[in-house]
Amino acid sequence: MKMSAKQMQGWELFQRPEITTICYGGGAGGAKSTLLCFMAIYTCCNYPKIKWGLFRKTMSNLKKTLYPTMLEMLRIMELIPDVDYKDRVGRDGTITFANGSIIEFNELDWRPSDPQMAQIGGREYTYAGIDEAGEIVEKAFDIVRSRIGRCKNQEYQLTPKLICTCNPASNFLRDRFYEPFARSTDKTKDEGYAIWEDGVYYDYETESYKPAYTAFVRSTAFDNPFLDKNYIPTLMKQPLSERKRLLGGDWNFASDENSLFPIDLLSKATTYDLPEQEYISTANKQGILSKLTPEQEEQFKVPVFKKFIGVDVADKGKDRTVVSLIEGDTLVDQRVLDIGRIDPNAPISRLYAEKLEDYAIKHGFNKDNAGSIWIEDNGVGAGLRDMMRTKGWAIHAYTATAKERSKNYYQMYKDMDDGSFKIYHKLSGISELFRELGVHSYTTENMEPKVAKKEIIKQELGRSPDLADSCMIANAARHLGTTHATTHRFKSAGHRWT
Repeated sequence: MKMSAKQMQGWELFQRPEITTICYGGGAGGAKSTLLCFMAIYTCCNYPKIKWGLFRKTMSNLKKTLYPTMLEMLRIMELIPDVDYKDRVGRDGTITFANGSIIEFNELDWRPSDPQMAQIGGREYTYAGIDEAGEIVEKAFDIVRSRIGRCKNQEYQLTPKLICTCNPASNFLRDRFYEPFARSTDKTKDEGYAIWEDGVYYDYETESYKPAYTAFVRSTAFDNPFLDKNYIPTLMKQPLSERKRLLGGDWNFASDENSLFPIDLLSKATTYDLPEQEYISTANKQGILSKLTPEQEEQFKVPVFKKFIGVDVADKGKDRTVVSLIEGDTLVDQRVLDIGRIDPNAPISRLYAEKLEDYAIKHGFNKDNAGSIWIEDNGVGAGLRDMMRTKGWAIHAYTATAKERSKNYYQMYKDMDDGSFKIYHKLSGISELFRELGVHSYTTENMEPKVAKKEIIKQELGRSPDLADSCMIANAARHLGTTHATTHRFKSAGHRWT
């Protein structure tokens, strides 16, 4: 087998026991998947009864892409079907070698109804690989990593390893792999890779724990001398952002002039600090502030309620009902409202209303400040709106016309740009949110910005941008509250102040 210099680089890193995670990322055509298949076949042939897990978001795509590459690699390595290995991918998703080692293909399509991904939760692997990891959510990545090191590792003294391949993406891969690579001062960066300490691993030889490392290997089509001569000219015909991403391996591909939320803006808007609680003095309303000492004044201070909730309600298909919580100027929480198994006799709007009411109360909302809860009133949303109002919650109904959607997305862009809206870095699913925001583009018509229609966004994502829409609705609620003086009520010494 002939390897490119870049593939040899990845193979040498794989053989170092202290390196437990490798991200082989960059442009298309870098032969990343070919290297992954080689790693799996080579180790399976050399270590009896080990097990590889190879993953992609969907099994259908895996069979169309990685599986043919695997068959070609088996041919190149001169392994004979039904003698050296048995191909059962069509039956149970496996390739079984004569020595008992197994390569198992599986999908990683994370669903809210199965947050722990039960289909792989009980699997045990020696190694694992994720092809096109930019397609999956971070939770899926972590679950796969929890399943390695469970099959013959101690017997053969093999350090558990997770290998992923990807093209540049605006998700958790950028945070976990590209950003550390970009910040690295390692001399090997000039050669296109960097390693950094990331946890510990158990060294079977010395019977002790040692520092473990993660490696990022950057590659492009230009690093693959075996590539079809027409491949690069084909990539050259792609739109600018895709050309930057797939041909140049540029992780800042979304920073072109038509991107509403380029990477640098999302990085700028990310905050590592939670907002501080604001207070107001009721003594000022009573006209006694000037008579108080600083210590006495503290007794009259009450917290200001500056929280806003935006709810994007599931309509159909793969849509999710997502709730976003803003405190002050920061998005601090975002989650899917999961109503679980649906009782056929219970109205779905009532089930969502119960979940939303519990969530609102948990975060300090009550029926007096329910106007700071905005719900998109499409389809099921109208039912949720009415059910909340029936329960005494006078929530605000948000109608997402194309004009309103465009206006409020552009407003969120301006708020991020001027620093008046931030996103907390520990937000659950922040990588997925950034991916959804990253595909929003805009054009200018008659001197007014027009954000890409939702139908276009759906086509690019393959689903509805539920996280981004919920965030946008919450920020619209925040804007109305801060610019139009939403009423806040405070209690002090038995009095109510408005």
